[in-house]
Amino acid sequence: MKMRVPVLMLVISLLFLSCGTKISDYYPLREGLELVYQIDKSDKQNVENFKARELNKVSVVPQKIEIAKGTAFRFIAVSKEGIYNYAYQAPGATEPEILAQPEYILKNPLKPGKGWEAEASIMLLLERLPYTMSYLVESKKETVTVPAGTFENCLLIKGSGLAQKDKGALGVIKISVSEDSWYAPGVGLVKSVRKESGNHVLVGSSEKIIQLLSYKK
Repeated sequence: MKMRVPVLMLVISLLFLSCGTKISDYYPLREGLELVYQIDKSDKQNVENFKARELNKVSVVPQKIEIAKGTAFRFIAVSKEGIYNYAYQAPGATEPEILAQPEYILKNPLKPGKGWEAEASIMLLLERLPYTMSYLVESKKETVTVPAGTFENCLLIKGSGLAQKDKGALGVIKISVSEDSWYAPGVGLVKSVRKESGNHVLVGSSEKIIQLLSYKK
């Protein structure tokens, strides 16, 4: 009798063979993985992987995200290009919303000097402004210490972007965005630092730090 291999596991296996880098090591999708994050100094976020399922004929892993505002879900998919957000279900929503385009978390090839671009948006004076984020694989040998412990051989992804808008009499307002994210093999995201800085008195600067508090494999 022939055994049927789950679609998601088959795709992951192909990723291993095709690109020579175990991309899923840096963002594990195994059922039951639980991650608890500290956001800045007071907020927390719990992330838990559920059993793979099909959504609109695409194999996805649901990730439950518990935050102060409620419970949300991300639906993570895998392709030969990488690991990406396929759909999102906001707190209080009854059904997931399939994203207009894949939002890549990690993208092949995961080699220093390689990278990718992604469309993003940011609030600028009550207006949502689109811009492009550029991501670069900086290193695969980082050592990171967070409340959950010290992790070696981490993947460091550096992101940068510039949102700008001509506001007439106010001039051209610009917001620079930078984002550094560290992923530990076998665990996933362990730390992220996002900074925003503006060139105008009406646009302040901010920093958001996410650190892994604990995890359960």
